[in-house]
Amino acid sequence: MNRRSLLRSFVATTFLVSLGAFAAGATPAYRLTNLSALGMFDAAGVNGLGQVVGRTRTAGGRYVPVLFDGSRVKFLPRPFEWTPMRIDNAGSIVGLQHDELSTQVIGYGAGAFSVLSQPMPPMGPNTWYVAADATGRALANTAACAPPCAGHAVLYGPQGATDLGTLGGRHNLASAMNGLGHVVGWSQAATGARFTGYIHRNGQLSPIPAFMPNPPVRTEIISSANGINDRDQVVGWSLTGLASNGVTHGRAYLWDAGVMKDLGTLGGNDSSAVSINNAGDIIGYAGTVAGGDAADLSSAAFLHRGGIMYNLDSLLVPGGGAGWKIVEVITINDEGFILGWATAPGSATPTNVVLSPVQ
Repeated sequence: MNRRSLLRSFVATTFLVSLGAFAAGATPAYRLTNLSALGMFDAAGVNGLGQVVGRTRTAGGRYVPVLFDGSRVKFLPRPFEWTPMRIDNAGSIVGLQHDELSTQVIGYGAGAFSVLSQPMPPMGPNTWYVAADATGRALANTAACAPPCAGHAVLYGPQGATDLGTLGGRHNLASAMNGLGHVVGWSQAATGARFTGYIHRNGQLSPIPAFMPNPPVRTEIISSANGINDRDQVVGWSLTGLASNGVTHGRAYLWDAGVMKDLGTLGGNDSSAVSINNAGDIIGYAGTVAGGDAADLSSAAFLHRGGIMYNLDSLLVPGGGAGWKIVEVITINDEGFILGWATAPGSATPTNVVLSPVQ
């Protein structure tokens, strides 16, 4: 599952909310834009104006950087190979420049590029980057498979590279980073142990409690931390029980100031949260019928706002995506724009989409 959470400041969100950007008690509504139809195949970041950065694929199969400006997809300058990661409300873009030797965090704005970081390891099958920001920080997962295999998360920044370590086992997989450089993911408490969610901040790797920390049968994962905002609110998935046939069930959670909250479902048994913005809006997936899972056909993408879980499909307005099915959600920004993938009525082929709030 594609998971990315690149979030903005709480101050900006407070200002927007104070202006009534999200009316209290109002049912949200969204308009869908099919980015793939306009030429974008890999959306990565969206700002508060609905501008989207990502990549498109050329006829020769090469990926190149592009910008959706609200009406069309435009090619971005490419003096070297680079991948856009995020865009702010001023239109400044943060991305990763990459070649066979190294990767660097770069900025692009006002028609000029700037280098924001020191060289980092090149992208490849053993190193993949999860997030980058305008301070020059970058979050990566690395794998070393000279036995015994081990995977670690590494945070690159002005002070160099920091291996985030593990909770005691061999592996650590990072999922997201907030604006403070705090990281969430999942790790093992001991070699061969089950994976559990964690938060890394102030140099400390700390586990996030699970709803069922000691299941009676063998399971690989008891929880994962998938998204974090600048208030250090964390969302993810946690095991809640086992069906009679041994299938695991779990729920989306919100971890806030040390307290775990079950976010519920859309009528099924399971759910999983993916991303949270600074206003506390959460997106993810949830089962819609009893016996269904968050990963099967009886599930839907959700928006959780103000204590209510909404089926995202039902929030699409007539003439603006009503009848489409959201099959994957990637991130939600502070203004409520959502990136994801969806299928049109009568189609089984997902396309890249942006969901824009209807005020």
